[in-house]
Amino acid sequence: MKLSPLDLEHQEFARHWRGYDRDQVSEFLGHAASTLEQSLRDNQALRDRIDALETELEARDTDLAKQQRDAEEICERLQQEVDKRDERIASLQASEQELRQAIVAAQRLSNDIKANATKEAELIVQRAKDEAEQLRQQNAQAKRAAQAELARVENQVDLFKEQFRGLLHAYERSLDKKAVPKEAGNNKAGLTAQTPTPQAVGAAD
Repeated sequence: MKLSPLDLEHQEFARHWRGYDRDQVSEFLGHAASTLEQSLRDNQALRDRIDALETELEARDTDLAKQQRDAEEICERLQQEVDKRDERIASLQASEQELRQAIVAAQRLSNDIKANATKEAELIVQRAKDEAEQLRQQNAQAKRAAQAELARVENQVDLFKEQFRGLLHAYERSLDKKAVPKEAGNNKAGLTAQTPTPQAVGAAD
């Protein structure tokens, strides 16, 4: 049986001449305690989920940073290779005419390699940035949803506490009101020798 603050607010107990049915009250309070305990567990689970999401986001940021560094290292190595090819081309320019054709071809190849390397590196970096932004948005959305749920649960717990406290106060007032007829019944039994009334019997019990 699941309980909500509305259940506590509208719960009614069967009445007897001595007050509420104690077994029924005890059973209801047991359910109320179980519901409060489950709310607290849910609250802690949401907090743990937020911590896990934050840890996962940090790990993903670290991986993306590593990927970006790797891409920059690839660009640097390719640039060094291009520089070496340029040096080779410069040395070939001093050679004979047949070498000049090879130099032109090598220079064209060098430019192609450089352009492709730069384009590939830019694509890798941009892809990494896009994935990082998407992950940040997804994790931020999940975190906001978890925080909203946590706030809702905390509000329900606070409302439950206030309503439960009011129920206990009402129960105490009911017990206090029942104590007055009990004392009156004792006085009446001492003054008369007649058959005890139901109130007097209840007081003797």
